[in-house]
Amino acid sequence: MKNKIAIATMTWDKKGDPDIVKSALEVLAGHEYPVYVADAGSSDGFVDYLKKLGHFVKNVPGSLTFQQKDAILEASKSSDFVLYVEPDKYDWFKEGLEKTIDAYFSGENGFAAVSRTSEQLKTFPKCQQEWEKKMNDIVAKETGVEGDFIYGPKLFQSRLGYEVGEIKEDIGWGIVLFLVGRAHKLGMPIKTLFTASECPLNRRLENNEKYREKQFNDNKNGFYLGLN
Repeated sequence: MKNKIAIATMTWDKKGDPDIVKSALEVLAGHEYPVYVADAGSSDGFVDYLKKLGHFVKNVPGSLTFQQKDAILEASKSSDFVLYVEPDKYDWFKEGLEKTIDAYFSGENGFAAVSRTSEQLKTFPKCQQEWEKKMNDIVAKETGVEGDFIYGPKLFQSRLGYEVGEIKEDIGWGIVLFLVGRAHKLGMPIKTLFTASECPLNRRLENNEKYREKQFNDNKNGFYLGLN
């Protein structure tokens, strides 16, 4: 079944660390999974580099929501299963990618979220931990599944990926938690997989309360949109 997985991600070389993103996508190029990249409008050189790695790159201007949506839909069209990943998860790509896929197929193939262990979570900034705990508590209350749903990578059946087509408005980061809510609504088994990584050293001193609060609200709104 591993040959029926497509990867969905997004890029923009004007935000974040483009060198880390390039390195991460180089790691993905070393696997046989097709990679669908929704790019927000990077330089020609950056896009050409990604294409030379063998990835499918599509220009999707506008918000993060629509980049995520486009990448997930394109990946869903070409495969039975989709692995959604944020493009800066370099350490996880190197150490956790195949572990995650193996763990996913060792059980029910519904919806799986890559989760941090308690020790990994402690390496993340305090304000991030606090806001993300609030969101995870909401998910646990509504679904009965406890765990970390915020770290990033998600693996799911392509039929769930098509559900993002219903999203018409900009919901920020909420599209990933939308998938969690929709998986629960559709009766898919939901599980967490402890294959995440520690927080990168250069991000451990972050104290951006407003950003984390916004991310929480995006996630909460997306989650309840998925449940409805």
